[in-house]
Amino acid sequence: MEDGCCLMRKSIDAGLPANTFIVVDTHSEEFSGLLQHTGGNKGGTNTTLAEILKAYLGPKFYNVMQESSVAARSSVAKSSDDKSWSDSSAHGRGGWRGVFLLSCGPAVRAQFHFDSMRELITQ
Repeated sequence: MEDGCCLMRKSIDAGLPANTFIVVDTHSEEFSGLLQHTGGNKGGTNTTLAEILKAYLGPKFYNVMQESSVAARSSVAKSSDDKSWSDSSAHGRGGWRGVFLLSCGPAVRAQFHFDSMRELITQ
């Protein structure tokens, strides 16, 4: 994660926060919708999407992601004449952030994943 954090830090310092997308590809428990993140076919630990992200990405990553978010939002607040907000190209403004969840089972219908992500984002 160190190289990724350094890249994001350099892009923030350059005034164009890096676009960052996280892909989580895992299984979900068939009855609860909790996501599996250890154990393979011998069973494992089931938890929420936010807990998996916290466990694997770590606090340094979250700090730089938060700084990226602040930097991207500050470019919006500059002025109403700022064309960067309306430019949605890859090199326009930067700071796009997203999580893609690829999972079998009922994870998409589990409201607690959305709630846990909302808590993580507002921290």
